[in-house]
Amino acid sequence: MSEFDWGGLYAHLIASTGWEWGQIDNLDLSKVEVLVKYYNEHPPLHLMVASFLDIKPSPETPKVVDNSEFFRMMTGGVLRG
Repeated sequence: MSEFDWGGLYAHLIASTGWEWGQIDNLDLSKVEVLVKYYNEHPPLHLMVASFLDIKPSPETPKVVDNSEFFRMMTGGVLRG
């Protein structure tokens, strides 16, 4: 099972509504579902412009997390730079 992209959903709702993070937090999932259904039928302007200009999302490259450098900088619980 893949992880749901909550950040992408928040970004979509914020870009589409102009709301802030906290306002999105106050929505329950049934309200989010109604908004997403509406936007699928009536896309927000930024999505229509991207489609018209044939702007495609750039493919994401998998990010490899290497914490070894971070842990090498920590000595005795204090971050040294």
